[in-house]
Amino acid sequence: MSISAFTAAITGLLQTAQLSSGNSNIAQGLEFDAIAAAVIGGTSMAGGKGSVAGTLIGVLFVAILLNGMVLLGMNPYLQQVVRGTLVLIAVMINVIRARRAEASA
Repeated sequence: MSISAFTAAITGLLQTAQLSSGNSNIAQGLEFDAIAAAVIGGTSMAGGKGSVAGTLIGVLFVAILLNGMVLLGMNPYLQQVVRGTLVLIAVMINVIRARRAEASA
């Protein structure tokens, strides 16, 4: 918990230095992207089991997807729909994998 707070503080300082100002709403909405990256990387929503490597792969996938949608000039509201659908599919895949692992055990 303290590592998370420390890295958040460092990130805030770096962002303030880069922008030469502070704004409390600057990273609003990035929580969903963080959750999406973790779920796509294989972290289970039920038990919280996952790996750092899987999460990094999820972060890369989400970043490439978001960048691609921006470069294509996609409507921001449609981008939200695509991100939500992607997370829903990832959660469904995790549920199916967990059920198969439970059945085989």
